[in-house]
Amino acid sequence: MKLTVISKDGQQVISMREGLSVLQALTENKIYVTSPCGGKGICGKCKIRLVKGTLPVTEADRRILTKEQIEQGIRLGCRAYLTEDATIEVEKEEEFQVVMNAMEVSENIKQNEDAQYGIAIDIGTTTIAMEVVDVKNKVIQNSYGELNRQRSYGADVISRISACNAGDLEKLRDTIRNQLREMIQRFELHSISKIAISANTTMCHILMGYPCETLGVYPFEPVNVNTIRTNSQDLFGDSIPFCQVVILPGISTFVGADIVSGLVSCGFSETEKVSVLIDLGTNGEMAIGTKNQILVTSAAAGPAFEGGNISCGTGSIPGAISSVEIQYGMAKVRTIQDKDPVGLCGSGVLELTAELLSNELIDETGALDERYFEEGFPVALSNKGEVVFTQRDIREIQMAKSAVYSAATLMTRRYGVKIDDVDKVYLAGGFGFHVNIEKAIAIGLLPKQWKEKITVVGNASLRGAELALVEDDFIRKAEAVVEVASVLALANDKDFSELYTENMFFE
Repeated sequence: MKLTVISKDGQQVISMREGLSVLQALTENKIYVTSPCGGKGICGKCKIRLVKGTLPVTEADRRILTKEQIEQGIRLGCRAYLTEDATIEVEKEEEFQVVMNAMEVSENIKQNEDAQYGIAIDIGTTTIAMEVVDVKNKVIQNSYGELNRQRSYGADVISRISACNAGDLEKLRDTIRNQLREMIQRFELHSISKIAISANTTMCHILMGYPCETLGVYPFEPVNVNTIRTNSQDLFGDSIPFCQVVILPGISTFVGADIVSGLVSCGFSETEKVSVLIDLGTNGEMAIGTKNQILVTSAAAGPAFEGGNISCGTGSIPGAISSVEIQYGMAKVRTIQDKDPVGLCGSGVLELTAELLSNELIDETGALDERYFEEGFPVALSNKGEVVFTQRDIREIQMAKSAVYSAATLMTRRYGVKIDDVDKVYLAGGFGFHVNIEKAIAIGLLPKQWKEKITVVGNASLRGAELALVEDDFIRKAEAVVEVASVLALANDKDFSELYTENMFFE
């Protein structure tokens, strides 16, 4: 059977293999559609529209889609199976807009024979950020980012691990390698001196093709979290200039190179004062300590603060609602690049929650005002319809904010200090660069005692990859941090479970 796919890039005809869902076929053919739940028919994000032919309506379609959507030909790609040739329309994921806050960014890359260009890469569960660095002058020459195409296999690392263990490891490995190769090729570099990669442990395992079975079961042992030295040919073939590649070291399955990079770039390898680093990404990784002793943990916050698992959520793409105020009961929004609204990104989700709370449209239990309980609170109009914020979205935020707050307070306690004793707090992650501190504290994401101590550092993982290109002793510092780090496991911690339940409420 043939599936004709219409997207903004044109038209493509796919030969369907027996037993494949439409979503699986799209992914195999490098047409990437968001699927935060990993194709389980739960999230409702992998929508496609039937243009010609037949796609039977499934139970998942009836449960998640409205009657009007079904009549318009909308189906869930993960539950759609062809019975005859068909034509569908899809919306491919858009590029992620990288916001840089480290070194100086030059608008135009000017290659010359004397320059040495390195590439710094941060592979996040949700997004991939990449920079061209003039190694000699320590200047960023160019930058680019995209949503991680592995999102078709699920929004979080658990979904990715499950996909790998179900036999898709090679597909996920090839997906990330091909995406990185294509991103590097966009820079059109004649030569590359070195590539430095920072990522969480699961992303590193998938990139290297390591088995992921032990990442998802107790005692959660990684295959390798040490510094990896390889080359571009082994990872990407001959399609980019040959160079050495270094993958930065991690600490454990749940605390990877991304946090180690952040710790070094924020000065943990040199400070004697107790500091905290929190990465507000999907995995909620965080650390507390000094150069002599560091305690790390992971809160599994989920992708809500990156726009995932939110009914009208999206990544930080043009048109994403990034800031919200409620005036006279109506939402006033700002979008990235002032484009027409397409959905809510992480900062928009946080600000909207705080605004609903301050306007008493959410109570302390998280219940949405009865006027909006069924249909959701209207935020804006997009070209796909209304952007709304639902009761289920609020529950996602409650779980995420409680996980971060509970982990941070318990980690501080287990380190042996009080909340007030922390000298500095570094807030990292692409979302962290945009976060409104007052509103983050208002919803109970961070302790109010830290308000004046917080420094927003943006993508500290990418910053670490930059430094690995320009500082000869960066790897030594990173490995020294790993040596003094210990892990606080929260999965079966009774105190964490109690705190998590308590902190689910709003004040």
